[in-house]
Amino acid sequence: MINSKINSYYLFGITLLVLFLSPSITLGYFSGEAEATDNSFDVGTLDISVDNDTHSVNVDSSSNESFSFTANDVGTIASQYELTAAPTICSSSFFNGLDVEVTQGSVVYDGQLSALNATSSSGGLWTVMVTAGSIVAADNEQCEVQLTLRAWQTEFPLWNTGGFSEEITMTLIVTATDDIGPQPTANVVLNEVYAHPNNASSTPYDIEWIELYNGTGSDVDVANWSIGEMSGVNTNQHEIVSSCPGSNLSDYMEPLSGSSTVIPAGGLKVFKFCGNSSYLNQGNSGDTVTLHMSTSSAAIDTYVYTSSQLGKSDARIPDGGTWVDPIPSPGESNMSTITVEDLEAEGWSEELIQEVLGVVIEEASVPVATPLDGDDEGGDLPPEMPDAKEEEQQPSDPEIIDGNESIETKLPDEDVNEDIDKVDAEIDEGEIEEGDDVEIDDNEGDETEPVDGTLVDAADDVDKEKEEEIKPEESEEKELNEEPIPKDEEPNIEDTSSQSADSSPVTTE
Repeated sequence: MINSKINSYYLFGITLLVLFLSPSITLGYFSGEAEATDNSFDVGTLDISVDNDTHSVNVDSSSNESFSFTANDVGTIASQYELTAAPTICSSSFFNGLDVEVTQGSVVYDGQLSALNATSSSGGLWTVMVTAGSIVAADNEQCEVQLTLRAWQTEFPLWNTGGFSEEITMTLIVTATDDIGPQPTANVVLNEVYAHPNNASSTPYDIEWIELYNGTGSDVDVANWSIGEMSGVNTNQHEIVSSCPGSNLSDYMEPLSGSSTVIPAGGLKVFKFCGNSSYLNQGNSGDTVTLHMSTSSAAIDTYVYTSSQLGKSDARIPDGGTWVDPIPSPGESNMSTITVEDLEAEGWSEELIQEVLGVVIEEASVPVATPLDGDDEGGDLPPEMPDAKEEEQQPSDPEIIDGNESIETKLPDEDVNEDIDKVDAEIDEGEIEEGDDVEIDDNEGDETEPVDGTLVDAADDVDKEKEEEIKPEESEEKELNEEPIPKDEEPNIEDTSSQSADSSPVTTE
């Protein structure tokens, strides 16, 4: 009991001691107000637009085409711009080959479309010129591209690093108006046939050979494939091997150079006959050449020609394209040796030649003779120019030609009265009836109509041998009012000149 009390007193004392020794805590809160004057807060906008968001251009191997758009900045914040491009529906060989030149006041970019990054410090008119570059495209193939125009505040050096920004997308459609570049093919094809070798030339122009083109997207090994050529109604097969065997040489072909029979994607390979016979130019009567994936399979490509020229080949232009007759180019692009004359001989139009070769055919200033059908030496010739000596002999003033005579129509003013007297004499002779009006003109040197109704210029070329009829032409200034006098009653022309000092009609009595 006593111990319980002691413990209670002890605990109470400790509690008082703790309370006495603990520090005091005071909490306080402060507040205040301040007023600021002469301050402002500006609000700006960044807003751009374009006047046209869809553009179309046509390209070929020799020309380019441009399009333009205007970037309108309707905001209040100074902006900078960037133009980029990305393919949406387009083959890589088409898109990666396109070139562009971007002008925005000055040229801001000139290079591949695929790497386009044109920047400018202002909006306004943008002009983009598109060229074919190194594209590979088929006739009327299209490439759809998305163009992106970005704008952002000038305070930030790069797009999307801060501040206000906006971007607009546009669509560009590029159309190839003809086959451009080596053409893609579903399989390996015949690309060039050298059927009429020149024995006086050096290899490979002194032997027959055939070039194959791989327009696919992967390498193709043509070992054990075969090339066929017609002999009468039969097809002779020539198997492709890496090197000629020791026997039956006429049944085989080998690479013109090396021993590989692999044709890389987009590549060429030339094969020659192992035998020494003439397989392709049998009497220069033409042939049919076929390509087979084996000696027993159907043809996957065929080319027929009716004749061949010495030292010339038949080839596709461009590689994998249309057959023409150029200078041979074994193992090289057929575009390397093609000429304007080759394509003209195949009947290609001037526009198509310009597209394929990228050249401009200048028109001759003087007409060029064109051969007639079956005439190799030329046919219709340009019209002959007047002989210089004949031109010197021609008078400067117009003349009246009567038959083979040339008489100038000049009449001095002092001869007017004499001329009237002569008209009176004609009345007396019954050549002119009284009361007829006769116009007398004194305009010296003017062209007039003679009594026989024939008017020509001294420089006119009259074909005397053909006795062509010369049609009358009206005088530029004056015309006789009288009826033409019959030929058998024609007076002396020197006495009946129709010129007078008075242009008004004169009535004789």
